[in-house]
Amino acid sequence: HFAGFPEYDGTMNENITVNNCTFSNVVRGIGTQSAYAGLYHKKINITNCTFENVSSTAIACMNYIDSNISNNKIINCGQGINYYMMKSDSSLANTLYIESLADTNNNCNTVISNNSISVCKTDMVSNSSPIYIYGKDLSNNSDIAFKKDDYLVSNLTVSNNVIDSQYYGIRAYDMINSVILGNTVNGASSANGVYLDAKSDANIIKENNISGFENGISIRGDSAFNSGVSNTVSSTASNGIIIQKAGNGNSVKENNISYTKNSGIVVSGTNDAEIVSNRVNYPSGSGIYTNVAGVSQIAYNTVSNAAYNGLSINGGSNITSVNNNSVYDCSNNAIYLNASYAYQIVNNTINNAKNHGVFISEKSSVSKINSNGIYNTSVNGIYLNSSEAAEIISNNLSNIGNNALSVYANQNAMRIEKNNINIAAKNGAYLNKVKAISFVSNKISGAKKNGVESAGSSAIVKLNSNTISSSAAHGVLIGASTTVSELKKNSVSKNTKNGFNINGKAYNIASNTFTSNKNYAMYFAKSAKAEVFNNTFSKNKKGPCYSAGKKKNYSFSTIAKPSVTLSQKNKNVTLKWKKISNASSYQVTRADSKNGSYAVLSNVASKKNSYTNKKLKKGKKYYYKVRTVRNMNGVKLYSSYSSVKNIKVK
Repeated sequence: HFAGFPEYDGTMNENITVNNCTFSNVVRGIGTQSAYAGLYHKKINITNCTFENVSSTAIACMNYIDSNISNNKIINCGQGINYYMMKSDSSLANTLYIESLADTNNNCNTVISNNSISVCKTDMVSNSSPIYIYGKDLSNNSDIAFKKDDYLVSNLTVSNNVIDSQYYGIRAYDMINSVILGNTVNGASSANGVYLDAKSDANIIKENNISGFENGISIRGDSAFNSGVSNTVSSTASNGIIIQKAGNGNSVKENNISYTKNSGIVVSGTNDAEIVSNRVNYPSGSGIYTNVAGVSQIAYNTVSNAAYNGLSINGGSNITSVNNNSVYDCSNNAIYLNASYAYQIVNNTINNAKNHGVFISEKSSVSKINSNGIYNTSVNGIYLNSSEAAEIISNNLSNIGNNALSVYANQNAMRIEKNNINIAAKNGAYLNKVKAISFVSNKISGAKKNGVESAGSSAIVKLNSNTISSSAAHGVLIGASTTVSELKKNSVSKNTKNGFNINGKAYNIASNTFTSNKNYAMYFAKSAKAEVFNNTFSKNKKGPCYSAGKKKNYSFSTIAKPSVTLSQKNKNVTLKWKKISNASSYQVTRADSKNGSYAVLSNVASKKNSYTNKKLKKGKKYYYKVRTVRNMNGVKLYSSYSSVKNIKVK
C-alpha cells in the first residue's frame, strides 16, 4: 500500500478494542484506509476515545462488521465517523480483491451510538460530515477489477449521538434495513440533517431531534420503503422532511415539524408514499407539499399557521386519500389541489384559512369531497375552478367569507348532497357554468346573498329536497342562462327577498314548501321558462307566485283540477269536465291500467271542456286522467290530475 511495504495477503483484523484514547492535532485519528472487496474486519470496538482538532477523519471504518463505535467525543474535526462497505468512485481502482476469499457481506451488525461529534471545514475537508455511511451498488459496473455486486450497508444502528455540524448531519448511501434512532443533530443553513441516497431502502429514521440545516430529513435517489417516524425537526432553511426523486413506499409518520423556511413535508417525484399523523407548525411555505408524486394517503396530520397552503397537491400528483387532517390558521388555502388527482378528500377539519378551505384548481379532479368541517374561511369554503368532482357530500361549512360552496365550469356530472351550510358572506352555494349537477338534501341558512345561485350556461339535473332559510336575498336564484330539470320538495323559508327567483329555465317545480319569505314565494322574470306543479305556500309577504311579462304580469298560486266524467258510443270514449277559471288548456292522458304509464292524448284548448278518444278496441278497459294547464309569460302552471276514471269498451 505504501512504498517499502509488502503486498497485503487478505488477512483481516478481528477482536480489536481501542478504548479511552486521545487523538489531537493529527491528520487522521484511527481506522482503516485500504479495502478488500468482500473481506471484512470483525468485532472492532472504538469506545470512550477523544478526538480533537483532527484535520481529516476522526474514525474511518472500512469494511467493519459486528463492531461498535460508541461513547466517543469528536471535537472540531473535519470528518467524524466514516463507515464504508466500498470505496468511493474515485478510489475504486485501489480496491483489492482475492476471489477465493471474497463473500459479499449482507449484515453489518454494527452500532454507532452515544458519540458526541462536532465537525467543521478544514484544509483537508470541504464537506464536513459528522457521520458518513457509504455503500455502493457495482452490480452493473464493467470497469471494476473485482466481483460485480451490491456492496451495501445493512443492519447498521446509528443511535443517541449528539451532532453539531456546519454541513451535513448523518448521510448514507446504499444503506438498507438500518436504524437512525434518537440522535440530536444541530446544524447550519446548508445541506441536510439526515440524508439517504442511492437506493437506501427499508430504513427507519426515528425519534431524532434535528434543528437547523437546509432540510431536516432528505430521502432521494431511488431510496424506497424508508420510514421517518416521531422525529422533531425545527428551524430549517428549507423543508422539514423531503422525499425527492426517490423510490416507492416511503412514509412520514408522527413527526413534529416547526418553523421551516419552506414547507414542513415535501414529496416530489416519487410514488406510493404515506404522510400520516404529523404535526407541522409555522412553516413559511406549505405545511405539506406534493409535486409529481403518488401518495397513498395524507391522513391525520395537523398543520397550523402555514404562511402558504396547509396541504398543497401539485404538478400531476396522484393522491389516494386526503383524510382526517386538521388545518388551522393558514395564510392561503387549507387544502389545494392543482393540476392533480385525489380520489377522496374526506373528514378533514379546516379553520381560519385566509383564502379557500378546499380549492380544486384548473385541470384537477377529485372523486369525493365528503364529511369535511370547514369554518371561518376568508374566501370560499369549497371552491372548484374548471375542475372535476364526482361528489360533494355531508360537509359542514360555517362562517364563510365568500361563497360557502362555489363550483365554476365543472366538466362532468356531480352530486352535491347533504351539506350543512351556515352563514356565508355571499351565497350558500354558487354554481356557474356547471354541467349535470345534482343538488339534493342540503341545508343552507344565513347566507348574506342567496342560498343557492346559478349563473352562466349551467345545467342542473336536480335541485331537490333542500332546506334553505334566512338568506339576505333569494332562497334560490336561477340565472338567465341556466336550465334546471327538477326543483322538487325543497323547504324555503324566511328569505329576505323571494323564495325562488327564476330567470332561466326551470321544469318540474313541484312539492316545494314556501314559508314566511319577505317577497314572493316564487318570482319568474320576463325571460323565464318554467313548469310549475303543486306547491305549498304560507305567510309569504307578497303572495305565492309572480310572473313578470312584457305586456301582462300574473300573480298566482295553484289552479283547480278538473272533475271528469266518461261516456262511450261506437267504440269512442268522451271525457267531459267543467271549465276551470284561468285555464289555458287541459291535458288529457290515458293508460292501460290504473297505475300504469299515462301517455298524453291531447292538449285541449280552454274554450272546450270535452275530448273524444276514438276507434278504441272492443272489450279493452282504458284509464284516463286530466289536469288543468295555465300559461303565463312562458310559465306553465299545472294542476293536480283528476281522479282516475276507467271504462271498458263494449
